[in-house]
Amino acid sequence: YHKKELFESRPFSMDSVRISRLVDGARKTWEFTKSKGDAGDKWQVKPEGGEATDADTPKVDALLNALTGLRIGAFAAPAARTGMDAPVLSAAVSYDGGKFERIRVGAVGDRFYGNREGETVTGELERSAVDAVTQALDAALAPPAPETPTPAPKP
Repeated sequence: YHKKELFESRPFSMDSVRISRLVDGARKTWEFTKSKGDAGDKWQVKPEGGEATDADTPKVDALLNALTGLRIGAFAAPAARTGMDAPVLSAAVSYDGGKFERIRVGAVGDRFYGNREGETVTGELERSAVDAVTQALDAALAPPAPETPTPAPKP
């Protein structure tokens, strides 16, 4: 029995997410961390070697939903090339107060493959699901839109 979902955790239970991605041939890493407050959960993002800044919570939620949407279709043959030796994307998640899981995504040509740490199988991923993760990551890394003040009512 092998799980097809790459993540067991769900977005609402995630406390931190560390994502590495190849960008123009260089590996870039970001860490998203959630803090709980009176007004609800708040996320911050920190690039590797940089300073943490506030992140747009709905955009981070979209990223987490995209990550948990990664699902293996067909399993790859054990001898198949999958790109796991040089992943194009990896994500590590801590959730539920101390649980941890990590996934990797490899690419060969125009096909994507994924696996969970601790699993012996690798399977093909839908390109649209991988694209959804990278687009959501790009959106979550964008600075939050400034709050616009509410105009005072006219007398």
